[in-house]
Amino acid sequence: MPWSARIGWVSTLLATLASSVACPGLAHAELTDFGNRLEGTLNRGFTENEVELVAFTGSPINYSLNTPANLEVWFFGSAAGVTIRAKELSPRLFYSMESKPGKWTDGVWNRFGPWPTKDKLIPVGVPANNLGVVVWIDESAGRVAPAFAGPPPSAAAPVRYTVVLRPRSPGTKLEFTLMYKKDGRLVKVLAGDLGKFDQDAPQRVDLLIDGGIRDGELLQLVIQPTFLKTQPAPNVYTFVHKQGRSN
Repeated sequence: MPWSARIGWVSTLLATLASSVACPGLAHAELTDFGNRLEGTLNRGFTENEVELVAFTGSPINYSLNTPANLEVWFFGSAAGVTIRAKELSPRLFYSMESKPGKWTDGVWNRFGPWPTKDKLIPVGVPANNLGVVVWIDESAGRVAPAFAGPPPSAAAPVRYTVVLRPRSPGTKLEFTLMYKKDGRLVKVLAGDLGKFDQDAPQRVDLLIDGGIRDGELLQLVIQPTFLKTQPAPNVYTFVHKQGRSN
């Protein structure tokens, strides 16, 4: 092989290796564009000292791996940066779904769909009890909207939000506090703690909302992780409590 050709071959190899190192999580990317979403498998890799929000829902997700169905996700409120993400609660197959930009309306119930289970959920083999959904209204600001998978929520239904967190380090402990602002100060609604637990073991927090919280109230969920030797800044998520639609 001529010396000049060897130089070109080595340059190409180095560029390929640099690209792989820069984007290690994309090595197993296999996402398909379905028009309103990207869906498939995506191993993004893990980061130490991190707690990931993998579900924030207001109703259970129900479907069967034996019978195809069309899923819908309802959420209240919107902003230009709305992104709906779904992934496994326990990472086994590295399933991933991410919505593409849509037309949402502020101050009303919005619907994301169709999301057919036959496209990826059934072929990949992700059961409903291992699927989490998060509706990000503004991810950089920690603003979320509880996701209701299935029919639109009824105003008469009791409200229990389910939050699932996945710590990326072993030995993590979590404390949570749910608050709202009254007369300029934060009032505690719920509080609790979880841990210690294994790395990537999903931790569920149930937020039962009683009649003392008004419809349309802005709530704040504070998650304080404690790793083996460090306590980083808490993760703070804000969301609007909505009881559902009256019709």
